[in-house]
Amino acid sequence: MLKELRDFIYFESSFGLRVLLNDLIAVNKVFFQKKYLQNILDFAKKRNLKFTFFVSAKNLDKRKQLISRLLKEDHEIASHSYNHLLLNQLPLKGIEKEFKLAKNNFNRFNIKVKGFRAPFLSFNEKVLGLLKRYNFSYSSNKIGGRSFNYENGIKEIPIIKPYDWYGLIVEKQTIDTLIAYWKQKNGCCYLFHPWIINRYLNKIDRFLGKNRDYRIISNLRKNRSSVSFDVY
Repeated sequence: MLKELRDFIYFESSFGLRVLLNDLIAVNKVFFQKKYLQNILDFAKKRNLKFTFFVSAKNLDKRKQLISRLLKEDHEIASHSYNHLLLNQLPLKGIEKEFKLAKNNFNRFNIKVKGFRAPFLSFNEKVLGLLKRYNFSYSSNKIGGRSFNYENGIKEIPIIKPYDWYGLIVEKQTIDTLIAYWKQKNGCCYLFHPWIINRYLNKIDRFLGKNRDYRIISNLRKNRSSVSFDVY
């Protein structure tokens, strides 16, 4: 927990004091994710939507009901590592330890994960190499641009720029401005945080098309948008 707090402060401080103070105040919302996630899943079920959820493996035991519902309602569960740490600040052995811990916990729940998103999007060549070794199919860590394949065969599914936290908190844009921009983009991956996007769920329909399956794994070979949520 202390290492996670340390990395949180280190990452947030790079965006200035205003963002750091804002998120230090708002960080308690992470502890109410159960309610936010229930709202998101209710929203998805009512509209027959399928999403991708990047889940921190450390918290699987705390979220047994959530995991059960995600599997039952056919959403994709992908890996958000084990601890929420800056992987690019760790040596290779430290990164691999996180991969092993995550793999073991996902296996305990009989969950096969094919996608990976690093905490804080802290992606580097060491992480990329381990993705191949641990049989992942795709990464979703780069911001902006088009999808592409790395030399080792891992596919990168870029994240919309700006995503919810960056647009609303860092750039101080309004949700309506962001939605107007998001509507113009196709073939991207939307990154949402449950405690941020929850209040705007009813507006999400504005930029979702006729496609109902927004799981990344379903759209790897198609030029269609995906919707993902980071779950700590």
